[in-house]
Amino acid sequence: MSANEYSEEGIASWYGTKFHGKQTANGEVYDLYGMTAAHKTLPLPSYVKVTNKTNNRSVVLRVNDRGPFVDDRIIDLSFAAAKKLGFADEGITEVLVEGIDVGAFADADIEGEHQEVFLQMAAFSNYHNAQLMRRQLSASTDTPVRIVKNDSEDEPLYKVRIGPIQTPDHMEILLDTLEAGQFDPPYLVYENVAQ
Repeated sequence: MSANEYSEEGIASWYGTKFHGKQTANGEVYDLYGMTAAHKTLPLPSYVKVTNKTNNRSVVLRVNDRGPFVDDRIIDLSFAAAKKLGFADEGITEVLVEGIDVGAFADADIEGEHQEVFLQMAAFSNYHNAQLMRRQLSASTDTPVRIVKNDSEDEPLYKVRIGPIQTPDHMEILLDTLEAGQFDPPYLVYENVAQ
């Protein structure tokens, strides 16, 4: 099974202190303060976007372990991820899990057009706010940060994007940087670039 086009709704739980510091299924060490997850079938490692359906909060996580071992649950998250999604106290919540295909994006060619991948941080109607975020991001990463203007009929939107992302490792470093800087989880955006 590939993370590409994977999408599933169901119950998420989180696992914590009992497993902290122990080895995960792919040989890494589980850190309850990291942004990781356990899944029954997705490749290790792979990336998913998890959205809490009760409050619409989302996080991007690295799947590096197997589980959950309870029949009615589809994914187990780290404590930090459960905290960001707002269900650490309840223990479980209903989520949408969407796979992110980072392995294929670097070579994705579609009818002569090359796809590049960017992390979209936010979209503002106010250009000044977009510039402020661009400056904050530029101070914490060497990867280019730009503002893309989207002319809509009602009002223009200024989208703040980081990239293009070169490799899965590059994306992982960026996600760690954004998490450390307390930025909201980004969306992955694909742009076609004529060759």
